[in-house]
Amino acid sequence: MAATVLVVEDERKLRDFIRSYLERAGFTVLSTGSGAEAITMVTAAEPDLMVLDLGLPDVPGETVARELRAISAIPILILTAKAAEEDRIRGLELGADDYVTKPFSPRELVLRVQAILRRGGPAAAHRDHAGHARPAHAHRVGDPRHAGDGSGAGVLPVRADQQGAGI
Repeated sequence: MAATVLVVEDERKLRDFIRSYLERAGFTVLSTGSGAEAITMVTAAEPDLMVLDLGLPDVPGETVARELRAISAIPILILTAKAAEEDRIRGLELGADDYVTKPFSPRELVLRVQAILRRGGPAAAHRDHAGHARPAHAHRVGDPRHAGDGSGAGVLPVRADQQGAGI
């Protein structure tokens, strides 16, 4: 069974372009240009992964990600024009599994979607660690995206002279 990807992008041409690349790669694709509809679709259709634009007209993508993280462990790949380091950090702190900036390579986007799903397996967002199905609103036990309290606890400080060292 093909994995299902929800594409949330307000620009119709871009949404259709992403859809065509994902479908050619064998994915089933759902799509919307609305943040509110995306939240409804995740709970109703239980897609395996969501590609999320942050610049949505009704509900900001950051809000969509935050609300979904409260009810679901669906993998989220943010695809946005917000390219500043602070934006990327904020997106990952919201619980995104990956962050891609526009303009982007559609082939790379497909490979990143495949990599995220390969790590978690199709429908991993809807299974517990033993592989048993669970409600879409349940969290993965031990999932670090749900462990943080925003305090930064558990984050190792890096001095300016150490940045990039050993990485």
